[in-house]
Amino acid sequence: MAYKKSELVRLESLVKESGFTIRYERGSFESGHCIVNEKKIIIINKFFRLKARIDCLEDILKELNIGQELEQADQRQLDLTTRKVA
Repeated sequence: MAYKKSELVRLESLVKESGFTIRYERGSFESGHCIVNEKKIIIINKFFRLKARIDCLEDILKELNIGQELEQADQRQLDLTTRKVA
């Protein structure tokens, strides 16, 4: 996998589409996700380099099954569009 800024932007957009907010904060903590007062929040350590940020977001997306849900929704939408055309 290539660790580029565009990949980080793509992952961030997936997270935002699923209703989560990403916050980059400083401190001595591991990155992760939580729900605070009914708000979905993902916190990434501000001092992580690009590779670590991408890896953290990928791990969180897998844990929450976010990428798979959005891909399935996109596939269903594509199937509906294809059926209407045919």
